Amino acid sequence: MIENIRNTLLAGLGAASFSKEKLQTVLDDLVRRGDLTREQGKKLLDELLEKGRSESRSAADKVAKEIARLIDKSPFVSRREFNRLVDRVRSLEVKLGAEAPEEVEPAEESSPTGGGEGTEEPRE
Repeated sequence: MIENIRNTLLAGLGAASFSKEKLQTVLDDLVRRGDLTREQGKKLLDELLEKGRSESRSAADKVAKEIARLIDKSPFVSRREFNRLVDRVRSLEVKLGAEAPEEVEPAEESSPTGGGEGTEEPRE
């Protein structure tokens, strides 16, 4: 009986989409009807919440990996990489005694306009 209830909840509504309160309400109703004991309801609630957390972590990991893959494939450099290159060019100019035609300021990595790690600059 408990296995049927668990499978129905997981299949019909998805563990990740349930809030704790909604699950608690459904399980309290099952306890009131006598389909579950209070202890079974608590155990099932804990199992379903853990399954939802696990699925949520798994989905977040998949999204993060896909974003990293897309960034790797993109023809752009990150703001951090751009700033490192600016610093490197400056250092080389100093070593060579050359003057830069104009001063380029490194961009802030966390500016409100999106100048963070994921900000992309076109490669030349």
